[in-house]
Amino acid sequence: MGLYVLIGIPLLLMVVYGFLYTLESKATFPKNVPIVGYAQHGRPFVVYDPSAQQELLLPAQYVKWFAEQSDSKLNSLGVRQERHAVRYLHLGADVELASTTQFIRLISNDCLNQHLEALMGPLQDEMRRCIDAAFMNASSQNEWSTINVYSCIQDIVFPAMCRVFFGQSDMDPRLLKALQRYITVLGLSTIFVGELPHMLKGLLARLVRMPLAYYRNQTLRILIPLVESQLSRRDGSDESSFIRQCARLSEKNAVGGRGNAVAPQGFAGSSSTVIQATNLLLDIANCPPEMQVLQELRHEAEITLPDEELWHKVATFRKQVLADSVIRESLRMHPILIKGLTQEVVSPAGLQLPDGTNMPVGSWVGIPVLGIHKDEKFYPQADLYQPFRYVKKREAIPSRINSDDHSQSAPARAEVWDDESESTKPTTTYLGFGYGRHACPGRWFAVVMLKMITSHVSMNYDIESTGPVPQTMVLGDAALPPIWATIRVRRRIT
Repeated sequence: MGLYVLIGIPLLLMVVYGFLYTLESKATFPKNVPIVGYAQHGRPFVVYDPSAQQELLLPAQYVKWFAEQSDSKLNSLGVRQERHAVRYLHLGADVELASTTQFIRLISNDCLNQHLEALMGPLQDEMRRCIDAAFMNASSQNEWSTINVYSCIQDIVFPAMCRVFFGQSDMDPRLLKALQRYITVLGLSTIFVGELPHMLKGLLARLVRMPLAYYRNQTLRILIPLVESQLSRRDGSDESSFIRQCARLSEKNAVGGRGNAVAPQGFAGSSSTVIQATNLLLDIANCPPEMQVLQELRHEAEITLPDEELWHKVATFRKQVLADSVIRESLRMHPILIKGLTQEVVSPAGLQLPDGTNMPVGSWVGIPVLGIHKDEKFYPQADLYQPFRYVKKREAIPSRINSDDHSQSAPARAEVWDDESESTKPTTTYLGFGYGRHACPGRWFAVVMLKMITSHVSMNYDIESTGPVPQTMVLGDAALPPIWATIRVRRRIT
């Protein structure tokens, strides 16, 4: 007991001193800016995080103005260094933040989005195999099995991502396990260190870096030879393959070698997709049975996917308006960040808000994502999950789906669906994928993956809740699904 007191009291004093020191050293906002929650609709307000960092959160009407500010006025580099703990967790990792961030965006735009249709076949094949393997205990018809949703989704998303990256199935299970552990440790370390007061970050980050470096090196030890092997093949392999495009881009962007050419994108994409897919399945399973959500999704999937080759067409999944609405509503209810788009004022003259509020240099500014998503002005009954909230006329959907015009803007399309409500199109009140030039560049790929999951699951399985709706876990700015949550699944009788 005495040892705990001997260690605990100095540590507590360090935390309190670190908090107060950080509080006094940060840029402060004008006294007329309220320190309140989102209840003050339409007004900016200040919040403090556990690190004592002040942040001004802007209302929805400022989002467009905020996103249009130049990098010479607002910049995210300092926020990533501190809130995302980049400067503390990646020492000696040969990772340069600005070029790595740009590299991820280049990968998403040049390698992923422009060649998305070429990846659809391998992606669908791997996801089908992994879903059936993850649900293997539900292989018997009429028999329900309980599965851990988060664990199963990890076993689906990570192999599917690796199939897209490397173009081969049956990945080395050691790589998949190492990658999962590395991403998990990195995510938790980022949250933990990022929320510490500034003066404690460097001290405690040293402890966190040890397991992080171990899992990173373990991952790269397997990953780098695999990448080198893929790139050294001279058997007529597709020169436009994802891994070869990444390699070509890595030669133009200093990101620390060929292993890092894939690792950042793997982290950026797989972790967020696991979270989104977990929330999505939990939301569907916990909808009241009378809503017939799974049955509606199944009917839509059967209409849009009668033939195998249609699984390989991006246009096919654009027709799935019900699935798109379910995905968007899940992202509205469970954004990965409860406040986001955070940037630092870097202009020496500061920055003036449209209402005249002056923000001094060094101050942080962001958007209350969850507050906007739960605002009754924008979403009636905002606390209620309404899976088909964005569909106008569900009864008209079969004619919309059966049309041969995949890109139509005909009245039949407008009757049932507003293109601005698509889950891949951020707005000032829908920020699940960010907004403006800072929006997630891989969101089209992510939504296709989510629709493939809902299509295969709904067509081949029944799912239901195992109890009360599980609550989202909030750690710092991150909103994470309950990793212990379960659902029941069974193979459909066909």
